[in-house]
Amino acid sequence: MTVIFLIAGAFLAVWLLETVYRRFWSNGLTVNVKFQSAPVFEGNTASLTETIENKSWLFMPVLQVGFRVDRNLKFPEDENAAVSDMLYERDVFSVMFYQKITRKIQFEAAKRGYYMINKVELMTKSLLADAEFHESAEVFTYLYVYPRMIGVDSLDVIFRKMMGEITAQRRLYEDPFAFRGLREYTPGDPLNKINWKASARAMNTLVNVHDSTESARCLFLLDIGDEGILRFEKVHEEGIRLAASLGAQMVDRQIPVGLLSNGTDQITGETIYLEPGSGQRQKNRLFESLARLKIEENPEPFHGLMRRYLPEITREHPLCVLITRNQRPELVEAAREITRTGASLLWIATVTRDIPWKLERAAGFEIIHWEVRG
Repeated sequence: MTVIFLIAGAFLAVWLLETVYRRFWSNGLTVNVKFQSAPVFEGNTASLTETIENKSWLFMPVLQVGFRVDRNLKFPEDENAAVSDMLYERDVFSVMFYQKITRKIQFEAAKRGYYMINKVELMTKSLLADAEFHESAEVFTYLYVYPRMIGVDSLDVIFRKMMGEITAQRRLYEDPFAFRGLREYTPGDPLNKINWKASARAMNTLVNVHDSTESARCLFLLDIGDEGILRFEKVHEEGIRLAASLGAQMVDRQIPVGLLSNGTDQITGETIYLEPGSGQRQKNRLFESLARLKIEENPEPFHGLMRRYLPEITREHPLCVLITRNQRPELVEAAREITRTGASLLWIATVTRDIPWKLERAAGFEIIHWEVRG
């Protein structure tokens, strides 16, 4: 009889423990995952930190923490990772009572983008390991992966042409009230620029030199559309890198930079338009806009977008840098409309060897070929 009572008592004790564990296992348990705060560039290594804190008296011999992240974040390959459209990362811990565990995971940011984690899933087993208990927790963490920078030497020809256009614009739009100095007269200078007093003293014809009305401005026009049914995502990604790399060089030279694209913002779902600005903050805005840019299957035709934003594009006579793989006549005509307003335009054609390029030169602007390889 005593044996029966002992067995019954043991079963009752286990049942009570299982009942208590089932009900209270997640009480006092907090779990968080957090990306590093600093952005990274495409192809570099980043980190994510997992924090588990158990503020209760219950011991969890097995606690599995899982979360979904984009597959373009390459976590270490092991049996804990399941890959589909998303990567499901699973980590298993043994958590003592009143214990805090912190684990940092390194991964490769293989592709530019804006990546978020908004939920973690928790799973533990019963004390007898014959049942599983599940719960989820809301979190919010994000990581910016900026486009990979193209080497300065590779962009030398394009950059020189851009600076040449900007210099020409500065000379074209001068402020008659911002006197900078004198220079010798050259044929073609208007007579009202001659400084007669200075010319008489110098016994030579001198003309006034003025500063430009506004600082030069550069606006990148980034087209991620395709002419046919085939998608050229690799080509568009290279165009994004060109905009980021050239834009960074311009900002470093105190030239205000802006962006217009028919890609949509991953957060707002709106057309990406960044007003020209300068300084490190503007460079970060440019990188963030390009990181969030979604390459969609049927974006708004870029020639229509250019016409819709024509007043913003041409304000204060900027240099417009059109980056596209398209050759549509409508796009050429929209580019000509920009040059007719007094703005200058440089066309960068992102080309591949297997797609013939027919527009060798268009009236009013120069076309530079940028071959996309790989």
